[in-house]
Amino acid sequence: MKNKIALLFSILLLYTTAGFTQNQFGLNFGANYGGAIPTELDTADYGSGLPGFVAGIEYRVPIAEKFTLHAGLLYNLRQFKYGTTQKKDTVVDVQIGNTNASVPTYYTAEIQGKVISHQIDFRLPVHWNFNEKSALLFGPYLSYVAGGSDKTDINVQIGEGSILDDVQETREGFNNINPFEFGLLLGGTFHFSEKLSLNIEGVRAITPFYESGYYASINEGVEIKFYQTYVFVRFAYFF
Repeated sequence: MKNKIALLFSILLLYTTAGFTQNQFGLNFGANYGGAIPTELDTADYGSGLPGFVAGIEYRVPIAEKFTLHAGLLYNLRQFKYGTTQKKDTVVDVQIGNTNASVPTYYTAEIQGKVISHQIDFRLPVHWNFNEKSALLFGPYLSYVAGGSDKTDINVQIGEGSILDDVQETREGFNNINPFEFGLLLGGTFHFSEKLSLNIEGVRAITPFYESGYYASINEGVEIKFYQTYVFVRFAYFF
């Protein structure tokens, strides 16, 4: 409930701020690339980012001679993929003729997943316009995960696959993603003109991507935290 109140307050602040300014409204569109980076990474783990899309509105509010506050409300499509290979010894019970026997062997588990998230971002960075063409920006952001999917395919093979059939399972982990994300952004802006600018930003979440305990349930009890880390390239046009 507190998180929902914070989101509604942020949206209200955006529109309230806009009411005190004239001719400072702008449109944003661009792309992103990144993913949820784990705090620990085994040699058998892998992950890679996938391109996404971002678009929205922005208001800029002068607060000092060289500083402006930019309040943005953006739709943000993010996606990435991940996986791991786990191989361990085990014992299986088999029937040979009329005799049951325990056979030592090993299993190989292949885990592959892809995350797609539709997010609403509220951003509040401060721009330091150190010359007419360039600016540095830094500030917080709050993101709400409005929808998406986190499909994980798991395939377990016993030995070389000749003793028992492979075990296959598909899980949907979207409900285990934290619905609210808070983090920081840092970047720069190049002004082509008074109306058109290019923003290049890096964002890093402070809140973990998954809820506590979820990743341990698919990783043999080992809990690893993931944090969203992305690069954004956005064009902004102000009217």
